[in-house]
Amino acid sequence: MSPPRSAAAARPQPVPMPAEYSAHERVRLLQLAHDAILAHLDGRELDITPPTPHLAALRGAFTTLHLNAELRGCVGYIFPAYSLYRTIAETAVAAAFHDTRFYPITRELHPKSQFLED
Repeated sequence: MSPPRSAAAARPQPVPMPAEYSAHERVRLLQLAHDAILAHLDGRELDITPPTPHLAALRGAFTTLHLNAELRGCVGYIFPAYSLYRTIAETAVAAAFHDTRFYPITRELHPKSQFLED
C-alpha cells in the first residue's frame, strides 16, 4: 500500500511561460501610463502612435493604480479593440481619473503612484 499523498503534491505545478513582452517594452508601457496621466493633468494631447509593430498589436489590458500599497484605480478593456500602446494610455487615464470608486488623482499624488499592467 502506498503512503497517502498530500494535496499540494497532487496538484500540477504551473509551467513558467516566457514573457510576451521584453523588459524594455514593459518599462516603456509603464512610462507611457505615467506620461498619459501627466498629459491629462496638463490638458495636453499625448502621441499614442505605437513605437513598434509588437506594441501596435490589438490587445485588451487593464491598468491598476496603487497608492501607498492600496488600490487607487483599475480600468481595462477585456477585448482587443485598440493597439496595446493606445490601450495602456487610455486605461491609465481612466484608472487615474474615471474609476468612480475613487477621487481623481492630483498632481501631488501622481509621483507616489505605482502602476501594474495586466
